Amino acid sequence: MIVRLGLIVAASLAAFTVKQLNVRSSKPENEEGTEEDHVTRVTNALQDQEREEEEEKEEVKLISSIINRANDFEEDILPEFEDLLSGVIEFPLPPDKAEKDKVYEIEMANNASELERLRRLVQELEEREVKLEGELLEYYGLKEQESDIVELQRQLKIKTVEIDMLNITINSLQAERKKLLEELTQGGSSKRELEVARNKIKELQRQIQLEASQTKSQLLLLKQQVSGLQVKEEEAARKDAQLEKKLKAVNDLEVAVVELKRQNKELQHEKRELMVKLNAAESRAAELSNMTESDMVAKAKEEVSNLRHANEDLLKQVEGLQMNRFSEVEELVYLRWVNACLRYELRNYQTPQGKLSARDLSKSLSPKSQEKAKQLMLEYAGSERGQGDTDLDSNFSHPSSPGSEDFDNASIDSSTSKYSSLSKKTSLIQKFKKWGKSKDDSSALSSPSRSFSGENEEGTEEDHVTRVTNALQDQEVKADVETQGDFVNSLAAEVRAASFSDINDLVAFVNWLDEELSFLHTHPRFLLLPPKRLQNWPEGKADALREAAFEYQDLMKLENKVSTFIDDPQLPCEAALKKMYSLLEKVEQSVYALLRTRDMAISRYREFGIPVNWLLDSGVVGKIKLSSVQLAKKYMKRVASELDALSGPEKEPAREFLILQGVRFAFRVHQVILGHFFHLLELNTCIILPSTFEVITH
Repeated sequence: MIVRLGLIVAASLAAFTVKQLNVRSSKPENEEGTEEDHVTRVTNALQDQEREEEEEKEEVKLISSIINRANDFEEDILPEFEDLLSGVIEFPLPPDKAEKDKVYEIEMANNASELERLRRLVQELEEREVKLEGELLEYYGLKEQESDIVELQRQLKIKTVEIDMLNITINSLQAERKKLLEELTQGGSSKRELEVARNKIKELQRQIQLEASQTKSQLLLLKQQVSGLQVKEEEAARKDAQLEKKLKAVNDLEVAVVELKRQNKELQHEKRELMVKLNAAESRAAELSNMTESDMVAKAKEEVSNLRHANEDLLKQVEGLQMNRFSEVEELVYLRWVNACLRYELRNYQTPQGKLSARDLSKSLSPKSQEKAKQLMLEYAGSERGQGDTDLDSNFSHPSSPGSEDFDNASIDSSTSKYSSLSKKTSLIQKFKKWGKSKDDSSALSSPSRSFSGENEEGTEEDHVTRVTNALQDQEVKADVETQGDFVNSLAAEVRAASFSDINDLVAFVNWLDEELSFLHTHPRFLLLPPKRLQNWPEGKADALREAAFEYQDLMKLENKVSTFIDDPQLPCEAALKKMYSLLEKVEQSVYALLRTRDMAISRYREFGIPVNWLLDSGVVGKIKLSSVQLAKKYMKRVASELDALSGPEKEPAREFLILQGVRFAFRVHQVILGHFFHLLELNTCIILPSTFEVITH
């Protein structure tokens, strides 16, 4: 057993040394070979390794079977063999010595051959064991080579990925190279175009210089003409001033004559009134001279009692009217509250399926039908407001003296209320008239101090009436706001959240807001309420929105009027020029007013989210200025046609006057469109030569 273990250890050491030598010899070969050869060798080695593994498995199975049999053999034979060597085994001895010797020799021969056979078998087994151990060591080496092969495969994959990335970068660089080549070609063409453009610019500069020299000479001629015309204009102005002074003196004299005539008539009327009063005083004095003192006192007491009774009746009627007024206001507030509730329910009402609502109809109608429906709705709303919401403040809207016509009109207007009686009103009017006449008669006999006190009493009565009227109006507005508070709050929220990028959307919003506010019965008074009465209403933003919308609409109307102006050739020249001149004055007033307040308006509108592009020169103002250029062209054409019509030396003053008017008009247009000089060059300015009066347009 010791020998066998020693042989096994020696075989393992030999296999290990052989493996190390093989590994060392394979490393320089692998280093010298290329990667492709290495890959092929690795794949071949893997295939050989798989085949060797299969062979090793078969050999291991075979060796295991042999070893098992050898172990069994050793277990059976080796003890006997040892016993034989040690002489322990006892052989039966024959009785005869010769036979014993023969048997002994035979047994010894058999034992020697068997021993030799066993030795050979042991040697073969040991050699097989050494071989298997070497193969096992080679198997372990192949396993280590397999791990190296896996690492090499991983490195190979990494290299392939790097190669793919490099290919991608190469393709991208090639594409960039193509783009750069194309850009180089385009740059060459653009360079040539740039040179051509530079040449054109140089030619245009030469032409501009030539035209500038020509225009300078023409401007010098125009300046000379203008200076001459200015001298003539100054002379005409002096003459006009003298004429105006004379006309003013004549007018003053006429005014003085008219004033004297008026004073004469007033004196005549005063004379007549004094004569009437003198006659009345004489007749009254005659009556008083005939009457006794007791009769005068009785008559005065009778008048005083009549006045007291009339005053008491009037106070009772006024109290009754006030009670009727308060009951009417209460009923009106209740009706408006019911109306608001119904409107709120109708707004929140959902139509059942299969039926169309007003909103669905408004969406499905054509534009013309929508306009007609909207007009009918507005007419219906107006008629409903006219029938249901009469002006209850008409009783106190025009306070004045009882005997005046304003009082009669106010009383007649108040009689149209649906909650008052016509007969009571007419009787009340007649009593007021009688009371006014009796008061006038009594005031004619009173002293000046009493008349002065009467005027003070009338003033206090008027103040009282106005205070009552304002209080009733405030109560009505307050009741309207309380009953329709949700509606007002929703409109206020819409106004606060309003923000626009287009001015047309703002105009549509303002129109919608006015339509919604028109549903309030007290709409005009609602807009005039002080801010402290409506804390939730964004008054500043609402006013800014309405102001911007109206200003934009006015400017658009003016621009449309100027751009669509058509000069009627059948109209006389003077009337046509005046028409265009008045239109230019409107443009000047609008543009200058806008320019004065534009900066403040822009800052204010931006604060409230209102678009301001239309206020700039590129917006509506620019359109108006361009339209004024077209108007100036039409003016110059009309002047030129009139100059062509005027011929002869006797028409020269008229021609010069027309020229002066054209220059003035062009200068004013230039002032209006200052800042748009390049558009001004498009104006066909009329240049009139002094010698031939020939019109040259450039």
